[in-house]
Amino acid sequence: MVTGGNVTGLTDQLVAEGLVARRGIPGDRRAYNVRLTPKGKRQFEAMAAEHETWIVALFERFPAHEREALGESLARLKAALAPALGAPRIPDV
Repeated sequence: MVTGGNVTGLTDQLVAEGLVARRGIPGDRRAYNVRLTPKGKRQFEAMAAEHETWIVALFERFPAHEREALGESLARLKAALAPALGAPRIPDV
């Protein structure tokens, strides 16, 4: 929920840091394709692993059966909201 200008500024910074590569889309000078570079992918994977460890630690005191029920409820919520938000259906995980 940021402005296009904010996204452009963030992307500029990520390009400068070598974390993403930006390529123009033929026929649309306003649009770009942005992809992680190998360096960006390594950094993302490290952050994702740290984030997962943090989430696991936050939920470790929550009983397993309640975690499972919460996961199922959130999956149903995600499926129910996707059409209302115009998003493609997200496969269950």
